[in-house]
Amino acid sequence: IKVVKEYGKDLSPIRGDKEQLSQAFLNIVINSLQAMKEEGQLTVGTENGRIEISDTGPGVTPEDQEKIFELYFTTKEEGSGLGLPISQRIIQEHRGWIDVESEPGKGAKFSISLPLEGEEKEYDWENPHR
Repeated sequence: IKVVKEYGKDLSPIRGDKEQLSQAFLNIVINSLQAMKEEGQLTVGTENGRIEISDTGPGVTPEDQEKIFELYFTTKEEGSGLGLPISQRIIQEHRGWIDVESEPGKGAKFSISLPLEGEEKEYDWENPHR
């Protein structure tokens, strides 16, 4: 698996707990690696307050996209269904949001937005992508 890093320049710090956010990102990366099995490309990109993690795995069906953040939902034989819901909870507790875009056969892209240090961004449950 090839790993591509597309880090922005002059990034502002985000507000949050380093250990918790590391766990959230790790859960997403592990899912991507497991989806690709033995070959593919994992891309991690950053901009101010935004992180994108994408893979070239089999993608997520539209039906499953609606469920992947539900506790215990998994498509893996040995999966627990905890990784993505935990990641979502951590990100939301940090006043951010997470979303997935995917097309079966073309991989998946997880987009995460977090407030920058000093921002007082409130999570909008009705419109999470603001």
